[in-house]
Amino acid sequence: MSQPYIGISSITSDTAGNIMVPWLPGSDFGTSERRVSRTKTLDGGVILSDGGWTTLDRDVTIITRYSEDALTVLQHLHEDKTLVHISLSDGYFKGTIKRLRSTEGEIKITIWLSEKLSE
Repeated sequence: MSQPYIGISSITSDTAGNIMVPWLPGSDFGTSERRVSRTKTLDGGVILSDGGWTTLDRDVTIITRYSEDALTVLQHLHEDKTLVHISLSDGYFKGTIKRLRSTEGEIKITIWLSEKLSE
């Protein structure tokens, strides 16, 4: 089986703003949670308000192998681009790189999705 990859790119034309990175075990593509809140009532009960579910509610955390080249591109996208395009196995999205952290041997990227562009 081939190594799974994700793509991250600048929305605008930018030759230094695109990268394909392999994701490693420990990557998290988000859990399914409903937009629900609970309010306590004076009689000791609760009221549940359910706003539904969307794939955009998940936080995506990608762990990839460390390389200077990958870190340079990812830092550029994180620091200079408000929104990026993200290609995942379940679709093509618009979002932002919320957090970028490099540790010995790996890079950890946290992405918040804002719009699903295609399947």
